[in-house]
Amino acid sequence: MAKKKTERKFGRTAYGLRAPIIKEGDDIRKIAVETLLNSGISIRDKGVFAITESVVARSAGLYATVDDIAQDVRKKFINEDGKFGHLVLWYPVYSRNRFAICLKGIARAMDPGATLFIVVSPRDEVGNMLVNQVTGVDIIKYYTEICEAEGVKVSFWGKEDGEYKKLYNKLVRLENHLVCPVRDNSEIMEELDLAKAVIDDDAAYNCYSLADILKEKSEFGLYGANASNPEKVKLFPPTDLCMNLVNNVVEDVKVATGKTIYAIVFGDGCFLDNDSQINECLDPTPAPGYSPELANMPSEVKIKNLADDKYKDLSGEELDKALKKEAREAGDTAGKMISLGCTPRHLYNLLPTLFDMLVGSGSQGCPFGYCDGYFDNYGDE
Repeated sequence: MAKKKTERKFGRTAYGLRAPIIKEGDDIRKIAVETLLNSGISIRDKGVFAITESVVARSAGLYATVDDIAQDVRKKFINEDGKFGHLVLWYPVYSRNRFAICLKGIARAMDPGATLFIVVSPRDEVGNMLVNQVTGVDIIKYYTEICEAEGVKVSFWGKEDGEYKKLYNKLVRLENHLVCPVRDNSEIMEELDLAKAVIDDDAAYNCYSLADILKEKSEFGLYGANASNPEKVKLFPPTDLCMNLVNNVVEDVKVATGKTIYAIVFGDGCFLDNDSQINECLDPTPAPGYSPELANMPSEVKIKNLADDKYKDLSGEELDKALKKEAREAGDTAGKMISLGCTPRHLYNLLPTLFDMLVGSGSQGCPFGYCDGYFDNYGDE
């Protein structure tokens, strides 16, 4: 008697993969491939291998010290008399990990006794409040201590202040500006340019964003920088480095297994915490490197809608067969009603959310992830 075929019980499966601690100078390509090949996972075509941006940057030695930051900031803002007496910071994020060490470098660049004006809103661009709603850290107090420790005075200006327009005009008249948001910084810079031109078109004027600081070290400058120690930050890895790594890993796995996988270097997963309303999205891009197939969007059908509408009169095995046939034969569903309710996002934005939550960034020791069956559907055996 023929053995009955076992019905498939798993759809997508995802794994966080442990690896040795990766340090500057390590061969990240070799470590990544060996980790996957020695994981015990049965590698199939179209599996997705993920690499955290952090280990790419660390292996490449993409670090900067506070003194490095200070030197570049001073070079950009020092005047013809060799003085750097004031600077306006526009809307920095409220983060000990992301911005505090950058702020230390900015303050260190300035003359002793200089004044740093910091323009703030009740919430920063990702939802952190001035008194953090999770940690309880008072950012104004914390940032003031950092600046004063470097011998610099600091003055905070709130956008919610009723006198803001008057204060804004006063700040715009100053010649040195550093625009700090990771997103929408160009709009702020254009606004400052226009306002400055109206007030005094001939006055000296320097306006940069964080992306312009240490740009020679990394494509993204200080965007995506993370604390490494009290005097050093890790920079976000450049696109070319990440794309080359992705392509090489895919090639090495193909040679070793005969299977064609996809790969991605990922950063922040960009998910919103409903309790704190903090949106974890402070890298310049969720994915600085990815296989070209991951530039597409999911091609899916909404099974529950089909079950409730088109096949509402079917049940049991008959319904199951109909839905599997729909899924198997749907083809490209992008923009079609059959995909209504399916997430219309690029895969290079979706996958970092999966892997960021899966591998974590703390004590898990999993700098790599792997997902099997991501491109399978209900109709696949």
